[in-house]
Amino acid sequence: MDGMISRSVAGQELGRVKRAVVRDLRQAMHRKHVSQALLARRIGTSRSAVTRLLKGGSPSLTLRLLGRLAVALGVRVNMRLAAKSRARRSKH
Repeated sequence: MDGMISRSVAGQELGRVKRAVVRDLRQAMHRKHVSQALLARRIGTSRSAVTRLLKGGSPSLTLRLLGRLAVALGVRVNMRLAAKSRARRSKH
């Protein structure tokens, strides 16, 4: 049945996506040997702003910023929407 999606459910999904992006950013930084300070210089921001972003405390993660981060790290952004997996319940 279709209905309004609650803000809390949407917020949970947004949090999940941001955590995945931060994980991928950290991995790319590690592979490319890029420090937080160097990444900050490349995208024209402060190291503390990068630190906040990587701690997940920055609400300002936009697609534009994600694109700048990808270029600075020499990586591509791949996004897709996928069907939600559901745990199967056994009938007893």
